[in-house]
Amino acid sequence: MIELQENSQGRPVKPKPLSDAELERLTSVLERFGDKRAMNLEQLDGFLSALICCPDLVPPSEYLPKIWGGDIVMEDQFSAQPILKEFLSLLMRHWNSIVDTLQSGEVYLPLLLEDENGITHANDWANGFLRGMELRKENWAPLTYLLFRSS
Repeated sequence: MIELQENSQGRPVKPKPLSDAELERLTSVLERFGDKRAMNLEQLDGFLSALICCPDLVPPSEYLPKIWGGDIVMEDQFSAQPILKEFLSLLMRHWNSIVDTLQSGEVYLPLLLEDENGITHANDWANGFLRGMELRKENWAPLTYLLFRSS
């Protein structure tokens, strides 16, 4: 659940989406995890979207290893702590931004990467969403059944 801070007038403060520089930083941290199964930014966006829409809560202890591809592979645990803290901060801000958009009724635009030809395929986003659904496939089953039955 999203927790909105209040401004001086007592109104909720809208979560601030990540800037391009922060998205780049998030990308570099994901790459630094050093595992071939670690997600890229597009997969991460789809994955978080699935977790947010999931009929059941998935705890961070269960989904974080899926993001970085298993056990964290960092060169030095002590020097890695600030990196992990920044990663979690950026991750939660991105999460809150997605939640805010979905709850506000605004159009949600997934974060899609372009290939070398400038084309966005959305395959990584869809794969990330499916990876998120996989964590609670038993909870998604009734929803997907209804979706496909009505089409």
